[in-house]
Amino acid sequence: SYVLGEFVQDWYDVKDGHAYVILTQDDGAVFKVVYNEIRKKKNLLIKSLNPIYEPYEVSVKEVKEVWKFVNYFSSELPEPTLPSDELLSTVYKLKEDVEKLKKQQ
Repeated sequence: SYVLGEFVQDWYDVKDGHAYVILTQDDGAVFKVVYNEIRKKKNLLIKSLNPIYEPYEVSVKEVKEVWKFVNYFSSELPEPTLPSDELLSTVYKLKEDVEKLKKQQ
């Protein structure tokens, strides 16, 4: 995939919960959801889109560039997903089944 970004001149403009490409001295370029902690801690809190990875902090001293996510291009089709109402219904059904199993024990 290719990511299209807009250069962020003033890092205080980084908006919490938005996706950015962060270029750092140690990690190179990373595509993450960012939370701006510059005023409080002089860092950015970086969260992966993949929930198995823990969030981490990056000092502004380590940051070389910040690019706001605008769009992406991919030659691969995305995985099919369930509509949110169907997914919610499935979760409730699983919860009911678990409760029934607990009562049987």
